[in-house]
Amino acid sequence: MQQNHNFTSFVLLNDSEFDFLKLSSLLESEFGILVPDENFNQDGVIFYHKNMLVTLSLIKNPIPNEEAEYYANFNFMWKDALEETKKHKAHLLIAVLSQNESKLEQAKLFTQISSACLQDKNALGFYTGGVVLEPKFYIENAKMLQENRLPVYNWVYVSVYPSEDGVNAYTYGLRNFDKLELEVIKSKLNEKELFFTMYDIVLHILTYDIDLKDLNTLKFENGKNIQFSKSEGIGVEGESLKVSF
Repeated sequence: MQQNHNFTSFVLLNDSEFDFLKLSSLLESEFGILVPDENFNQDGVIFYHKNMLVTLSLIKNPIPNEEAEYYANFNFMWKDALEETKKHKAHLLIAVLSQNESKLEQAKLFTQISSACLQDKNALGFYTGGVVLEPKFYIENAKMLQENRLPVYNWVYVSVYPSEDGVNAYTYGLRNFDKLELEVIKSKLNEKELFFTMYDIVLHILTYDIDLKDLNTLKFENGKNIQFSKSEGIGVEGESLKVSF
């Protein structure tokens, strides 16, 4: 088991103001989450919901060291990611943690809170898990929860990159669910096919809460078998599970 990870991310803001009054209204109307007025102050809010602690903190400065700008480069699905990220002047820290609720329940609440925060007029990006996501992309994916589907694109980032002998890939975000990150080395799949294949595996793992170990095999309904072997990470820190098709 890896060390415990909390769900923590940042809403990038083009101004140092955030409308907590509107947020409170959205949380109640969209998700039935009631937050007492006395829990709010001008710079944030702390409250409990179903045994989970939620903290929101307004930080009136950009993310230090151009960190968000660096990771904005990795989102190939949002062509304006870097340009928009450079505009941020402040950020809102969002964190959800619990000692009792499952990681999946924490992720669901985190997604609801985050999607509400991203509806603020000053929100221009969502910095999470090694990538910056477009607000409308995150909000639309979050709606999957209403259909009892998992918005894995909001939770786990998949990086696909070429190597000398094929195509490599790694995940970033499975650690939040106390699972090892996945890697593919020297795949013969093209980049697009590998990208969606990795997300299919992630979805399967999170949907059925599979705790993969070294030399495990997953069997899919279409007859495909996928094997996993644990070793030191190449694109990620620590150990990862290498995927073989």
